Amino acid sequence: MCLRWGSVTRGGLDSLVVGSSDPRKKAFLKGSQSRTWTSFIEAVTATGRLLKPGIIFKGKELQQQWFIDELKEVADWYYITSDNGWTDNHIAIEWLREVYLPQTQPEDESDARLIILDGHRSHVSDEWMAMCVLNNVYCCYLPAHCSHGLQPLDNGVFNASKAAYRKELQKLAALTDSAPVDKVNFIKAYAKAREVGMTKKNILSGWRVTGNWPISRRKALMHPEIQPDKKETTPASEGSKDRQVDSDNTPKTSRHIRDLGKNKSPSTRRRYSVISKGFEAQESKIASLSSRVASLEEEVGRLSRGKKRKAIPNPNRKFMTLAEALVAGDTISEPNQAAEETEAVEEVIEVGGVEEDEGSNSEAEELPVARTRAGRAVKRPREY
Repeated sequence: MCLRWGSVTRGGLDSLVVGSSDPRKKAFLKGSQSRTWTSFIEAVTATGRLLKPGIIFKGKELQQQWFIDELKEVADWYYITSDNGWTDNHIAIEWLREVYLPQTQPEDESDARLIILDGHRSHVSDEWMAMCVLNNVYCCYLPAHCSHGLQPLDNGVFNASKAAYRKELQKLAALTDSAPVDKVNFIKAYAKAREVGMTKKNILSGWRVTGNWPISRRKALMHPEIQPDKKETTPASEGSKDRQVDSDNTPKTSRHIRDLGKNKSPSTRRRYSVISKGFEAQESKIASLSSRVASLEEEVGRLSRGKKRKAIPNPNRKFMTLAEALVAGDTISEPNQAAEETEAVEEVIEVGGVEEDEGSNSEAEELPVARTRAGRAVKRPREY
């Protein structure tokens, strides 16, 4: 026997719907803002039998006005309430005692029963375990996050029931407009949907597809919902493997963009061509700006080296080392001031010491006279 509990919402459907006229697109009905959760507990056997359901309404106590005499086909259903409309430990124990055990009583009381269910906390409580042991019931828990692939009710049974339930709600919307679906209409709609979706054929199909019965490990392990996701890869054509750029890679040049447009429709190729031309213009602009930036960086580096400095040479040496030139550097003056200082220095340059005596004038006249740039004669050193 397989146990599954689920939940549905009970709300109204708006009477005005705006959607696309394209038949390929779907238009969904928007429900009212007032919604209430209602849970249901369903159980099926491997022979295709459907047990009576358990319905959990949100509320403090069951109200008489929720049920009317015409609901005779659901008179043997089991109803209970909870604060939020969901199951809990107490409700699970009551369902096990009032619903499951009486409906699955074996002809031979010594025979054991096996129940397949998920690991919800209400299914693993101490009270649940004790009652199962006392009644010779074995629990088989589905692996976590695998119930959608291994649960028979989730494979075909609930899908058909939910589709039928939505159709019944649409029929009610034409009569009740946008008024909320009360519990009476909910029970009616769910009863009809249950008859459509939870048939013996669908139940047996759910057991067979999941590999639960007949037991098939291969079907269970190869179920699409159990298999890990596979990355879809589209092989490139033989002629374009080397030339075509993978669309997942970011194109670096305009040629890459043109390659992405190959083997496309003419309109798509034109778009890629326009993008490629724009990319080329941007590449040219970027190259020009990069050259300009490099030039400015070089100019900034040159100016950051400081003003020109004049190195005063060592009078005893003809050449200077690089280290000496850097250490002996001095700031050069402005051009006009530098010219005046040079002229003043030349005026006071003396090559040698004092004048010669009067007795040697004849010899001095025979010697060439050295003069400065200003025309003044340079005195020669006295001979000793």
